[in-house]
Amino acid sequence: MFFEPSKVLTFFLVPSNIMVSLGLVGIALLAIGYARAGRWLLVASIVLIAAVGVLPIGGGLALPLEARFAPWDAKHGMPTGIVVIGGGVIKSEISAERDEVTVGRTVNRIIAAVELARRYPDARLVFAGRGEGDFVVRLLEKFGVSKDRVIVERESRNIVENAAFAKQLVMPKAGER
Repeated sequence: MFFEPSKVLTFFLVPSNIMVSLGLVGIALLAIGYARAGRWLLVASIVLIAAVGVLPIGGGLALPLEARFAPWDAKHGMPTGIVVIGGGVIKSEISAERDEVTVGRTVNRIIAAVELARRYPDARLVFAGRGEGDFVVRLLEKFGVSKDRVIVERESRNIVENAAFAKQLVMPKAGER
């Protein structure tokens, strides 16, 4: 489907990968005799990496994206479902090896799911993410969310597939939110 091209394209669009690639190209240019261009690229790479590491550039760039959508407002009707995308568990292999849930920096997705599940006790909870489902169900149970409310989608490998496969799994009816 779209998985392989999305992974390749994503690699080349990640700012840190671009910065490191500039440095590597600069080193290669130095090695083949294009010293001036190589130095410029190498210096640009180092300056960009240092700036992003020290200045709050990432947060400033992410804020407009995060503020694009208003939070859910119950005055528009009660939700019949809550969809949580994967990524909240650090490497499911580590969790499996330790036989405990090891969370990552995007655990806020799971925390938000718990809050929403408590606020809307009649809503179905769908978790979409390859390899994490069983660990997320265990974590949700620790927070008081019954595993009977959770539907797990286990095949998706990226956000596009998270949405498509979750929708196929629950098959929402007209008017469901």
